[in-house]
Amino acid sequence: MARCDRGPLSKNDQAALDSWAAQDVRRAGAFARAVAINLTAGTGNASFRPDTTYKAPEQAMSRRRLMLAAASVTAVAFTGLATYQFLLPGKRVSTEKGNIRLVPLDDGSAVTLNTDSAATIAYDEGSRRVELTRGEAFFDVAKDSARPFIVSVGTVSVRAIGTSFTVRLRADTGAVDVVMREGRVEIRRKGDDAVWRLGAQQSLRSVGAAPPAVTKLSSDDLTRALAWKAGMIDLTNMTIAQASEEFARYSDRRVTFADPAIGQIRLTGLYPAQDPDGFAESVATIFDLRAKRTETGTQITR
Repeated sequence: MARCDRGPLSKNDQAALDSWAAQDVRRAGAFARAVAINLTAGTGNASFRPDTTYKAPEQAMSRRRLMLAAASVTAVAFTGLATYQFLLPGKRVSTEKGNIRLVPLDDGSAVTLNTDSAATIAYDEGSRRVELTRGEAFFDVAKDSARPFIVSVGTVSVRAIGTSFTVRLRADTGAVDVVMREGRVEIRRKGDDAVWRLGAQQSLRSVGAAPPAVTKLSSDDLTRALAWKAGMIDLTNMTIAQASEEFARYSDRRVTFADPAIGQIRLTGLYPAQDPDGFAESVATIFDLRAKRTETGTQITR
């Protein structure tokens, strides 16, 4: 951390850091804690940047950005698949299956991409725009009344000034889900004059031309909706078949069942996103079934 703090790493040093981090899933969290302690002590160099894949902005990074990065890396590091990087706006960012990626932005905002997701970030003097083209993302938006933060996905646009929320584009139905953690946003759809306003702990689902459904969320609902940021999957009131499709977003290991009726059994719970085999074995134990591991996943049978 101290060597990073002094300035950009050489290619050899960056490679050494990447290699060190890859050897143990706890190291990203330890590194983030060192960054946070350094900043809290007031000794941090504002030019610090933990990843030099993209050229850093000319202006010094704010302490808020650094603290946000440290906190967010710590939150997702235990999955062993989180990446982090400072990015100049105007770039396309994405994740592969099973990865979670934190992208701190130049204005103090941050985007966290869930598994198999992609977005394009484009800022100008009048607005901050993000187009989510695939998957799901969490947006922690820095306040700037002069430049609204606008997320576009399909025909839906979400306008915010300072808030935090998630947006998901569902590949199977084309539905767009918006979940608010805090603040307020305005939601519009192309070809529709209506405006929907969401506040903290509310969600909206837009499917085709049908009127969007707005739901009030409990604290537990919100925790489950954001569970993916901690490497978990919320399977509340899902069938085993639906749960299998959720796991398929994160892993190539598939959960299958010989009897279609097994796939219609409903369940509830939070499960580690990277362990579909463990999930299948838990289901087998709970419902008095059998789980057999194969080369491609686990099959549940009676």
